[in-house]
Amino acid sequence: MINWREIPLVRVIVPYISGILMAIFIPTISQMVVIPVLLLSLIFCIALAFIHLGFRYRWLFGIPLSILFLTIGYQLTFLRNELNDPSHFQNLLNQNEQLFAGVVTDQTEKTDYLRLTVSMKQLTSGDSLSSVSGNVLVYLKKDSLPNGLDSTRIQYGDLILVKSNVRIMEAPKNPEAVDFKKYWHFQNIHYQCFIQSDDIKILAIHQGNALISKALDWKNYFISILKKHLGTEREFAVGSALLLGSKEAITEEVRNAYVETGAMHILAISGMHILLIFKQLEWLLDLYKTGNRRWRWTKTGILIIMIALFALLTGLGTSVLRAAVMATFLAIGKAMKRRANVFNVLAASAVTLLLWNPFWVMDIGFQLSFMAVIGISLFADKFNKFLIFPQKLLRWVWSNISIGLAAQLMVTPISLYYFHQFPTYFWLTGLLAGVVADFGVIAGVLLLAFDKIGYIGMFIGKILFAAIWLMNNFIFIIHKLPFHLIQGVWISFLPVIFIYLIITGVYQAYVKRKLRLFFYPLSICLILSIMYAISEMKNLSNRELIIYQIPRISIVEVIDGKKSYRFFEKFSPISERANKIKFATQNYHNALNINMLNEFDFNEYFLNDCFIYHSGLIRIGTATVLLLDKVPQSGLTLDNCFVVIHNNAKIDMLDLTKISSIRQVIFDGSNSRWKVEKWKKECVDLNLDYYDVAEKGAWVYKF
Repeated sequence: MINWREIPLVRVIVPYISGILMAIFIPTISQMVVIPVLLLSLIFCIALAFIHLGFRYRWLFGIPLSILFLTIGYQLTFLRNELNDPSHFQNLLNQNEQLFAGVVTDQTEKTDYLRLTVSMKQLTSGDSLSSVSGNVLVYLKKDSLPNGLDSTRIQYGDLILVKSNVRIMEAPKNPEAVDFKKYWHFQNIHYQCFIQSDDIKILAIHQGNALISKALDWKNYFISILKKHLGTEREFAVGSALLLGSKEAITEEVRNAYVETGAMHILAISGMHILLIFKQLEWLLDLYKTGNRRWRWTKTGILIIMIALFALLTGLGTSVLRAAVMATFLAIGKAMKRRANVFNVLAASAVTLLLWNPFWVMDIGFQLSFMAVIGISLFADKFNKFLIFPQKLLRWVWSNISIGLAAQLMVTPISLYYFHQFPTYFWLTGLLAGVVADFGVIAGVLLLAFDKIGYIGMFIGKILFAAIWLMNNFIFIIHKLPFHLIQGVWISFLPVIFIYLIITGVYQAYVKRKLRLFFYPLSICLILSIMYAISEMKNLSNRELIIYQIPRISIVEVIDGKKSYRFFEKFSPISERANKIKFATQNYHNALNINMLNEFDFNEYFLNDCFIYHSGLIRIGTATVLLLDKVPQSGLTLDNCFVVIHNNAKIDMLDLTKISSIRQVIFDGSNSRWKVEKWKKECVDLNLDYYDVAEKGAWVYKF
């Protein structure tokens, strides 16, 4: 049975997170409502705190307390959103290029560009310079750098002057596509700009937080140590991610291997690293025996400071912060000689982090991290008791597998919701690669500490290299195993909630040993089955034609139930075309459960019961779609026709008047913007309806 007195913060965090989610999804609630409700609930809580309420009437205090935390969550989220700040630069933006000055708060180097996160300080408004606030992403093309600006010179804390046209981030242009606008919104960033090296100038350096600047200097120093001892590109990339949370050097090949084997958490500084370092530090400090009563608190202070420094050094990621805050609470509880409930400590960690940044509740790492700890706390011991081995080695193996199973049970619904795939060998990578990673973390910390001590540093470096090499090869071996990954799994948010309700119901039935309690999770399973059946029937009857928005690529797709027929320049030598098409279409295919993909060139011929395609002409249902990349043939007349202009067709809209009864003109993403703007003006003059895919997103016609 749950003893709520042991976990009071669990009861608090529910309304608090509810308030945060209300502010995120219902941001229009007036402050004239929120603030009075907050103040009234606070007054009621204070008044009831001085009144002795019997156990029977405890709910009288619980209701205003819940309302108080709900409104606190809403108000803190409202205040955290930079768009609600009256001094935000959005109020002074115009359609022209402007100058702005800001401090670089983050720098990420990619293959083709340098991405800077800039905290804007001043912005030109007419002929004056105005003080502003707000964050903006600045994308600097690397191919423009030879003009004299070296990307390595732009560092955290630099005050830069930028000339650019700052624009709000756009929503995804294709159905079910990755929503980067939403992702950056939860990072409290809403605007971006793209510049060349001539558009940026460094005005001053060391304008950021001095503590963070020093931590980054130490991080760069430690990276240089790893470069010296980890001579190969792959081992250095994994080592820098494993020890310092620096993923810039990780190649796509390595990233895919770790993601698809369920081992990506190894390369994300998380609770595993914090726990290892915490235990090692505690063991070292326990070697000092003293009768001083103050030593217990002194040791606790040292542990907290060292963990904080490590979190700062690795970039203050949410998983690191969660683990660091939780370790801090555990250390304090241990110093007070109190046995803390893990769920109360977890809730305290979550409340502390969400007080600092409420938007972290939508962070994937935050969600996965907390769910993994909940899973381990609830299920690891129970899984471990399913099998009892007499041999110590087998007990250790099964204990580690049980931990992996428990964590995976709780993170799988979220993982499927975000990533739509499931690594089947997660238990194997968690067991073996996890052990090697633990050893690598210890060796890495020792290397960073003893690098300057000649042969000792060299010896530890070779051990670290061997450990990472072994882990990498093990991951790549698993990655080559058949059926290592189940892909294309698509679930929406509501089934995720239902799955967690099923897990909770089964857990309660098992703990209470009451068979009748299984009725509730079985009922939810039935509801899920009905929802799935309805969704499948809807997908089977779905028929539509889609023109996707892919820059510089023309693609038309006909979907007939679970079958897809794709038309594009199949034999064109456009580089990276396949990846771009997959990125634009894969999520939608997963959502519709497409299980058959047929690809054709624009010049081919195809006929089935659903539609006819012949060299750019599609007859589908009662409609006709004509793809044009040149002036149509003389004498061609089509009634009630959609005309798709692509590949910068050498055509004027006046030429289209030769085709009778045009329903709509569609401009796809393969056309140059200046041409599209010219065609749109001609359409207005000729009273032709048009649709700009690059501006409005994918064009979808259901038949």
